[in-house]
Order: sequence, then C-alpha cells, then structure tokens
Amino acid sequence: MAPAVCVVRSELVSALQAQGAHGQRALSLLLDSAQIMNAPAVFQAPYEVAQSCLRGALDSVLKIAGEDFPGLRSATEAVTKAAGAVAVAWRHRGGVEAGDLDVLVGAVDQLRAEQENRGGVRTRQIGHLVLEQTRQEMGLAETEAARRWSAFYSAASGVLHGSSSGASEARHQFYDVTAAMEHLFLGLPERADRLRELARLDAPVEQDADEVARMTDPRAGVYFFQAAVSGRWLDLLPLSRLLPEEQRWPAGQYLRRLLADEPERVCAWVEENLDAVCARGPGALSQAVGVVSETGMAACALLAGLVRAQPERFVLIRVADWARDVPVAERTGLWVRVLEGIVRARTFTAHESWESGQVLRELVDTAHPGGRLRTGKDRLGVIIRSALADVLADHLNDESAGLQAELVNELGTITLTDPPRVIVVTLMRAVLDLALAEAQLGVPVGQRLRGVHGKLPATEHRARLVAVHLTESWPHDSQRAEAAAEWWRTAVDAAREVGGGTWPSADLADFLALLDAHCPQELRAQLEAALGEGLGAPPDVAQMRAWADAFPGPVPRRWRVVRRLSPVLPEPVRGPWEPVLALLEEKYGAPPGRPEPVVRTTSWVEAYGGLSVEVFSARVQADGAVAAVAALAAARVADDDDDADADADRAGLLGELVAQDLQAWAVDPAAVAAAAARPVLQAAYFNALHHAAGKGMLDPGVLGALAEAAFAFRPREADGPQAVQLQLVISNLLHRAWDSGASLGAVEADAVAWLRDLVTGWSTPRLGTSSPLGMATTAPGGSALLSLTAWGGPVRGAHRGRSA
Repeated sequence: MAPAVCVVRSELVSALQAQGAHGQRALSLLLDSAQIMNAPAVFQAPYEVAQSCLRGALDSVLKIAGEDFPGLRSATEAVTKAAGAVAVAWRHRGGVEAGDLDVLVGAVDQLRAEQENRGGVRTRQIGHLVLEQTRQEMGLAETEAARRWSAFYSAASGVLHGSSSGASEARHQFYDVTAAMEHLFLGLPERADRLRELARLDAPVEQDADEVARMTDPRAGVYFFQAAVSGRWLDLLPLSRLLPEEQRWPAGQYLRRLLADEPERVCAWVEENLDAVCARGPGALSQAVGVVSETGMAACALLAGLVRAQPERFVLIRVADWARDVPVAERTGLWVRVLEGIVRARTFTAHESWESGQVLRELVDTAHPGGRLRTGKDRLGVIIRSALADVLADHLNDESAGLQAELVNELGTITLTDPPRVIVVTLMRAVLDLALAEAQLGVPVGQRLRGVHGKLPATEHRARLVAVHLTESWPHDSQRAEAAAEWWRTAVDAAREVGGGTWPSADLADFLALLDAHCPQELRAQLEAALGEGLGAPPDVAQMRAWADAFPGPVPRRWRVVRRLSPVLPEPVRGPWEPVLALLEEKYGAPPGRPEPVVRTTSWVEAYGGLSVEVFSARVQADGAVAAVAALAAARVADDDDDADADADRAGLLGELVAQDLQAWAVDPAAVAAAAARPVLQAAYFNALHHAAGKGMLDPGVLGALAEAAFAFRPREADGPQAVQLQLVISNLLHRAWDSGASLGAVEADAVAWLRDLVTGWSTPRLGTSSPLGMATTAPGGSALLSLTAWGGPVRGAHRGRSA
C-alpha cells in the first residue's frame, strides 16, 4: 500500500505567508520537505534532507517570536558572568561581598530550573506566538502541548547533525510538525469543523485524543469541551487537558454533562486525581468541589474526606452550599458528618459566621423535618443531637471561646437566622433550638438532654444550657404530669451546678426565678439544699475583713456569683450570704434585679489583629489587671506573622483597656509592668496612664508611685525602637510627677542621673547619619531635658539647694 501523499494544506499556506519573511521561509521548507518525501527516488538521502528542511522550517517559525526569551543558554551566560564577578573580587580584594554571592546563587538556581525544564525557551516562544495569534495566554494544557515543539526540534536536529532517518520517521515528523503549525496559526473558524467532528465522536480512540492533546490554542480547548459528548474522553485525554487550573477549567463543562448519567464516575475521577487538583492551587480545588457538589449525595463520601483533609475556607463554603441543596429526604448520617466537619473548622467559623449559622440551622431543621418526630430505625435526629453537642464541646475546649460564651447575657436573644460572630454562642443556640423542638414533639427531657450530658463536661456551660432549656421547655413540660415530674427532677439536679462560671447570666437568673415561683412545696427543701450545695459555703469574718482591707481588688468569683444571683435566690439560700452581700453593697451599691451584661457590645468590628476588647475587659473584671495583661502578652494575634506587628496590636488594645478603668490599672503598676514583660507593652501601659494624668483623669497622688514603678523598668540600653519608646514614656512620666510636686524618694537621684545620660547621648554630634535632626527628634533626650527642667524648676528647686 502506497504511503499517503505529504501535503501542506492551503489554509496553512495562507497563514504562513501572512507571517512575513520568516513565515514564507518556513512554508518554502515545508513544501520542499513534502516534495522530497513524495518523490524520494530523486535524492540520495531523501529522508535526511526532508528532516533538515523540517528543522529549518521550525527555526523560521520560532524566529517569528524572536530570540529574547530566558532559557538554558541565557541562564548559563548569567552563571558565567556572576562567577566571573566573584573571581575578580576574590583576586583583587581577597574577599567577596554578600551581594555578589547572592547574584551567583540566584543565577545557579535559575540554571538548575532551566536544566530541569529543557526546551523551556521554545515553549516560551510558542506561548508568545499563541498570545499574538489569539490574544489569550496558554493554560497548563496548552503549555504541555507546546513542549512538543522541543521534541520536534530535537529530533530534526539529531538528523541534521548525523543521525539517520527512515521514511516512517520522516513522514511522522512531517505530519506532526504541520499539525502543530496548524494548531498555532489557523484561526478558530478554519478549525471549527474538525473540532466539532472530534467533539461529536461517540467512540473516540487514542489517535483522536492525541489530536486534542496537541492543541496550543486556548480557544480550541474551550470550543471542543463545550460540545464533547463521549464519556471515553475522560479515560483517553491526558490529565493536563482535563484538570482545572487556578482561574479556568475548560473541561469543567464537559464533566458537568457527564454528571447527568455518571455522577459516581465523575466523583471517583476527582477523588482519584485529588492530589493533582490540589497541586494546581486553591482555585483549582474550589472549581472541582463546585462540579462534584452538583452530583447531590453521590458526592457525599468525597466531600466528607475533603472536609477532613482540605479544611480551607473556600472549600468549606462550597461544601456548605452543596449540603443545603441536598433534599431533606436524601440526607443521611454521612451528610451530618460532612456538616459536622465544617462547623468544627476554625478557619471557617472564625470568618463565616452567617454561613456557620445556616449550616447549623440545616442540621436543626433536618433532625425532625416539618415537625415530624423521627422514630424507630430513623435515628438521624439522634445523630444530629449528638453531633451538635460534640461540636459544641470541641469549641468550648478553647478558653477564649468559653469566655465569649459567658459574655452573652441572654441566649434567648440569639437566632440562627442572624447569628452572632462567635460560633460557640451560635452552637449553644442550635443545641437549644433542637432540644426545644423535641420538647414540643414530646421527647422526654432526659432523652433530649442526653447529648448535652454525654458530650459536655460538668462545667458552667453545661449547667447554663440545661437551665436555659428547662426555662424554655417549661410551658410544654408543665402541661403533662409525667413530663413535669421528670422536669423537676432534672431542675433540682441542675440547681446543684448554678455556682459555676465567672458571671451568672440573666437567663440563669430567669431559671432560678422560675424555680422559686413554681416549685412544689414538697420539693422546696430539696431545691434549696441543691442551690446551697451549688453556691458553696460563704466566707468567714476573717476572709471578709482581709478582702475589705485590700480593697479595691478583684471580687472573689463565688462572691460575685452569689451577688449577681441574690435577687432571685430563695431567702433560706441567700440568708447565710447576707454579711458578704452587705459588704459588697457597701462598696458597689445594690445589684440589679436581673444580671446585666458584663460588657456592653456596640459593634463586632474586629480590631487589634482579632484580639477582643470585650474578652480582655471581662478578664480585668474577673481576675484583675495583672492577670489580664499577662494573658494579653501571651495571646496569639490572628494573621500577624511578624512579632512587631503582633505586639503593636497588643499595645493598642492595652491602651484601650487602661482607659476603661484607670484607677484599677493604677493600683499596682509594678506588678502590671512585670506581667507585661516586653518594652512595647510596658510603654503602652505607662503611656495610657500618663495621658490620663494630663487630662486630669488620674488622682495626682498616685503619680509619684507610678513614675517610680516606670523608672524601675527603664531599658538599660536603647536597643531598638521599642526600648526608645519606653525611655521616652518614662521620661514623660517623671516630668509629669515632678510638675505635680511628687517625689520619687530614694530613687530620685538615680532618675536624675539617668536623664542626664539621655541628654548627653542626645546632644552628642551625630556623624553617622545624613539626617541628624530627624534622629534627634525621635530620641528621648529632648524629653529628658524637659524633665530635668521640671525637676530643677523654681517651685521644687528651692527644696534642693546646691546638693543637686
């Protein structure tokens, strides 16, 4: 059988002629190569000559793009140049500067990269031509196809430099090269018929897939996948052509069409190639999740694994959307596990409060849909109840989350429709909503609280959840004798746990008021004993006297609990605590009839790197300023990898905390400064008090002790801007104290000497900088000079005589 005639199609002839001189030369050499192979007998070595013509045609096409592209040759030249500079420096100076070494290291790294990517310069040339022809950059699939040009070039070069070539090899090379040029230079209209023909194939074969894989025109890939119908393409095409990219996925529309008939197959394919998808970036993974999420429950197992292995926020948002679209009748325990994984992920719940609320609402609504109680073998409601309690317990393990839960005074004001920013509070509301729904459906109280009692440890949070639920379920449980009896047994047990936590909430007080108002007479003694057990024994006279002598100071936790709950406590329970309550009323006034919020929040706008003013303000009230500043110094600042930036956020927050309660922060400045630990926080602390004193908001009598405490933490050397700032603040405080007539006692002479040293350093000529004035204005020496002036001023100088 005679071989097929080698032909250059008329469309390619016109396209190459349009490229100018280099295109015309490439065309001529292609035509010569075709003529030689169609009449080989005329030549002594026809196929070697034909391959040489193909090599010339390739050269000419690449010259259309130009030569100014990085590649192996340019990388080698860069290494030679950098190495030469190092050699000259060593020869003439006996040493090499770090900058020269950095240049050499960079050049070597680039050379290694080019060696691993041989032919990179030709791929870049083809990419440039594609951009010129289509006004679109090549994607990863087109880049992979463009790498074949290096293979064409290497094969033809081998023949040119002495290798032999047979008829088969030469013809194969001719077909490949002309096909590659057609992909490169023919427009979409000229190739549309063939693309449609390929797309409509019911049973494509390997040769058809190879043709698709060779496309370097990004538009052709999109056009093909818009119409491709056969499921066999999924097995035939290379991954580079099928996988999503960071910002595009031509094959995505093809896979979506496959979903209609073969959803399990598409999910299996994505799962099999998940590592390759992830390697292409988060955008690629997000697109893959978006496609498989259209398969409904067929994607459940895959998405459950993704939530565990790839808990990135953009993935979880996509999965949450999928979960809401699954029909309620199709939802299973695995579906619950997917959503459980979403609301466990802090990366999601910390930033997606509204989405988190919607996920939880889907879980609650799915437990008993349409007000119908799931019974018998349908245990999805039980699974959801347990899952919600387990996730809540997981979040409450974070100390800050528990504190934020306590700051919410009334869980009844929280809704899943408009959830708060704090996920732990939203979770508590979800648990309560499900428990209330089950109460309305007649589920026994012990059963509906089984998850809470089984998953949460016996802390103030569990006690509060039980108390709030019992309050909310009272209208339903009180209507049936059997339910009411179990309700009261549970309520008496809950009363034993009311003494926990730091700040009793209004909803806990409501529970106690409900108990007092409705308790059967035969249970009252038992209830009062349980409350007394929960609150503990009151302090003795000596403990009360010690606290009064140390006032002002933190109120012991249990005292504070009893005081806030005292308006709703039965008289027999409140009686033993009356001396303490009287003492606290003397100091703070009468407690409100119902506990008020610990911190009144007007906005959840996140500031100070995510650190919460509310949380640390509450910490000050509960544990005192020293404990609060120690916790702040150790707190993690979100999204701040730089220590200096993180400390700047902490310092800003500390300044606001001090301004909220100046007297409390001024009680023991030495202890606060020691707990602050770092100069930047110490400077922020003392500076806040200094500004308050300047505005007349601080008792002048504390200025001497405050300045003395600050002086004790003076940096020995001004090592860095933080130490300089602390020196400046201390100097300002000394100035303020002396202006008020205060004395530093035994350390005053040391303080004066220290200020003189600052002034001496400040007034020394600065020869090592081009901006001596700029440096002088940021140094503490000027402030030190003013402080010395205040120390030696006419009012105070009269008392110093000549001893100074």
